[in-house]
Amino acid sequence: MANFTIGNRIFTTQVLAIGLAYFFLAAISLHFSKEAGNVAHFWYANALGIAFLLQFDGHKKWFLTFILAVANFGANWAMGNSWWLSIAFVIPNVIEMLVAPWLACRLKIQLDFDRSPDTVLRFVLAVCLLPSGIGALVGASILTLLGFAPFSVVFPTWFVSSSVGTLSLLPFLLLLKRRWVSTNLEDLNLKTKKTFVFYAFSVLFVSFFALRYLPFPFIYLVIPLVFAAIYAESLVVSGLVFLQSLVIAVMLHLGYFQKAFDSTNVLSFLSYLPILVTFIPVLVLMGSMNLFRRRDKQRLETEEALQQKHLELQMIVNNVPAMIGFWDLELKNRFANYTYLDYFGWKPEDMLGVHMREIVGEAVYEKNLPHMQAALSGKPQVFERTLVNPNGLT
Repeated sequence: MANFTIGNRIFTTQVLAIGLAYFFLAAISLHFSKEAGNVAHFWYANALGIAFLLQFDGHKKWFLTFILAVANFGANWAMGNSWWLSIAFVIPNVIEMLVAPWLACRLKIQLDFDRSPDTVLRFVLAVCLLPSGIGALVGASILTLLGFAPFSVVFPTWFVSSSVGTLSLLPFLLLLKRRWVSTNLEDLNLKTKKTFVFYAFSVLFVSFFALRYLPFPFIYLVIPLVFAAIYAESLVVSGLVFLQSLVIAVMLHLGYFQKAFDSTNVLSFLSYLPILVTFIPVLVLMGSMNLFRRRDKQRLETEEALQQKHLELQMIVNNVPAMIGFWDLELKNRFANYTYLDYFGWKPEDMLGVHMREIVGEAVYEKNLPHMQAALSGKPQVFERTLVNPNGLT
C-alpha cells in the first residue's frame, strides 16, 4: 500500500512537471505570435505532450491529457486571450496530441522510427504532419465559426507552425528518451559529445550567416545537417534539427530574416514551408544511413562468424590423422592439412599454389593422373596407392 502511494505521488509530480513545461513552451510561443505581422512562433508544446503521452497508457494517459489541456488553457488565458478563445485553442491541440500517439502505436514506430528511410517518412507524415493538419483543420474551423479569423489564413499558418514545431522537437525527445532508457545520458561517449558540439557550431554559424546575408538561405541551412545525417548518430542529427529550428525562430523574431508574407496574408505559410522542405529530407537521410550502418554491421558480423567457423573447421581438419588436400582444376594446391604437409615436408605458405607434380613427384603424378582427370570430370574415384615421401617413408 505504501509503495502504491509513493508511486502515485511520483507519477503526479512527474505529470505536473510536464504540464508546467508545456505551459511555459506554449506561453513563449503565444507571446511571440502576438507581435505585429508575425506568424505564430513554432509550436513546440504539442511535441512535448506527444512524447510523454507515448509513455503512459490507461488512466495515466488521460490524467496527463487533462493536465496538458489545463496547461494549454492557462497559457492562452495568461497571454491575454479570452476564456472562450482559450477553450477554442484547447480542443484542436488536445486532438492533435491524442491522434499522434495513437498513429505512432498503430504503425509501431514509436520506439525505432529512425531505423530506415521508410519508417522515418511514415513517422514524419503520420505522426508529425497528419495530426498537425487535423489540429489545424479543427482549430481553423472553430475560430472561423466563432468569427475570430478567416479559415484561409488560420489553417495554413496553424498547420505550418505546429508541424515545424513537432517535426523539429518530437524526434529529438523520443531519441533522448530511448537513449536514457537503454543506457544513460551520462554514458554518451566523448566522440558523440564532440561531434554534437562541432556540428552545433556549424549550424549556428551557417544559419546566422545564410539568413542574414545570403539569398535563398535555406539552400545553405541544409548543408551542415546533411553532413551530420551522414556521419553522426540519430540523437545528434535530431538535436541539430531542433537547434536549427530555434535559430531560425529567433532570427525571424529579431528581424534578421525577412518573411515574404505577414500573418494577414493567405500565403503567409509559404514563408515557413521551406523549413519543412529542409528538415524532412535530412531526417529521411538519417534513416537511410541507419539502415546502411545496420546492414554493414550485419555483414561484418556474418563475415566474422564465417571466419570463425572456417578456423574451427580448419583446426579439425588439421588434426585428422590422415592426409587431406584440396586441388583446383589446374591441379594446384589450395589447402593441405598438417599431416599432408608433414608427410611431404612442406610449409603451408610454400605449398599453396604449387602444382601436384612438384609435390608428389613425376612418377606418382603420372600414375595418379588418370584418376585425377576422371575426378575432375565428375566421376567418383576409389583406388589405393602406396606413397613414399622424400625421406623414404611409406
